Amino acid sequence: MGASSEGDEAPAETVGLAAVLDDVVATEIGRWIGCQRRAVAARIRAAGEPGAALAASGELATRIAGHLALERALVDVYAEMVRWIGDADPAVCSAIAAILEQQREHVGEVAERLGCAGG
Repeated sequence: MGASSEGDEAPAETVGLAAVLDDVVATEIGRWIGCQRRAVAARIRAAGEPGAALAASGELATRIAGHLALERALVDVYAEMVRWIGDADPAVCSAIAAILEQQREHVGEVAERLGCAGG
């Protein structure tokens, strides 16, 4: 990084927006890693014990229901981010709105598979 001067500081809105975007990326990566880790662990457990896959099915439904609750919370967070950013940065707002739409679709699909109302 080069030298900075007093006039090179980013506006407070930009700094706040960068922090929000860091949180979005960290949330998505953390969620993906967590899902992958749980899926691999479940496969290993099921492969190692006779009948474990059947026994784990109830456990899986409970995990998916918990996952659905987290996914619904993410929808709320992304919706709030879209409202917060608004017209301040249309490109970022549009990108987060696209993530929000994908998240809503995902929640709807998971809820439908679980037989839950209200996606």
